[in-house]
Amino acid sequence: MNAITASGPSYGFGRKLLWLIRREWWEHRGSFFTGPVMAGGISLILTLLMLIIGQVLLSKDRTLDGKINNLDLSKLDQNTLAQMSPEHLQSYADAINVSLLLAGTWPLVIFGFAVFFYLLGALYDERRDRSILLWKSLPLSDTQTVLSKLVTALLVAPLSASLVALVTALGFGLLISLFILINGGNPLTLFWAHVSPLQLAGGLLAWIPIYMLWALPTVGWLLLCSAWARSAPFLWSLLVPILSGIAISMFSTLGYSSSWYWQHIVWRLIASAWPGSHWLGYIGNLEGSPSIWQGLPLSAINSELWFGYPLLTRPTLWLGAVAGIAMILIAIRLRRWRSEA
Repeated sequence: MNAITASGPSYGFGRKLLWLIRREWWEHRGSFFTGPVMAGGISLILTLLMLIIGQVLLSKDRTLDGKINNLDLSKLDQNTLAQMSPEHLQSYADAINVSLLLAGTWPLVIFGFAVFFYLLGALYDERRDRSILLWKSLPLSDTQTVLSKLVTALLVAPLSASLVALVTALGFGLLISLFILINGGNPLTLFWAHVSPLQLAGGLLAWIPIYMLWALPTVGWLLLCSAWARSAPFLWSLLVPILSGIAISMFSTLGYSSSWYWQHIVWRLIASAWPGSHWLGYIGNLEGSPSIWQGLPLSAINSELWFGYPLLTRPTLWLGAVAGIAMILIAIRLRRWRSEA
C-alpha cells in the first residue's frame, strides 16, 4: 500500500533522485545536447566544404572522355584491394575505422567544456540567485541534490554526447561515400565493407565506465569549489592547484622533483573530466619511459587499452576516485549551511 500523507504521496529516495536528474537534464540540455549537436553539424559542414573543394580541384584534371587522370576509384575497387595482402587490408580497414572515430570526437570536445562549467556552477549558481532557498524548502536532501548533479555529469551527459558523436561519425561516412560514388567507386565495397560497427560504437561508448571513475577527482574538486567559493569559482578551481604546483616546483631547486605533483594532483584536479584524459593514466614514470601507445596498431581502438580497462589495476585510478568522493562528501556538507554566495 502506498504511503499517503496529507499533502499527497510520499516519494522514495530513488524516485526523487530520478526527478532531480530529469530536472538537471532539461535545464542544461543546451550544453549537453545542443552544443555537441552543433559541433557535430559544423564539423560535417566543414568536411563537406573540403570535399567540394577537392572535387573542384580534381575536375580540372579531366580528360576528354570525362575520366580523372589522378583519381580512378573504380580501378582501386577492382584491382588494388583484390591484390592487397591480409595485413595491408586490415590496415586499410583500421584507417577507415579510425577516421570515423576521429570524425566523431568534436561533440566530445564540446562536452568537455560543458561538463567543466556545469560542475562549477552546479552549487554556486543556486546560491548566487538564492534559488537554493526554494529547493531547501522542498522535501529534498542535500545528498539527493548533489547526487543528481553527479549522475548528470558522469553518466547522462557523456552518454548523450557519445550518441551525438556516433551519429556524427556515421554522417562523415555518408559524405565520404558520396565522394567515392561521384568519382566512380563503389562505397559499399571501398568503404562500408571495411567498417566495423561494433568497433566504432565501442570506441565512442565503452570509455564511459572508466571515465566515471577517472573523472571523480575533477568532479569532486569542481563541486567543492562550487559549494565553497563566495565568488569566482572558476578562478579558485584553477589558481589553487596551479599556484600550489608552482610552489612545489620551487623546491625542485633543492633537489625535489615536482613532475609527480603536476601529473597526479594538478592535472587530475583540473582535467580528469575531459574525455580521453584517462589515457594519461598509462604513463609509467616521468623520467622518459616510452609511451604505452608506441607501436600499437590502429586496431587498438577496439582493445581494452583504448577503453581504459587496464587502469582498473592501477592505484592512480582508485586513489583519485577516493579523493574525488571525499571532496563530493565535503561539498554535500557545505551545501547544508551555505545558502548565499
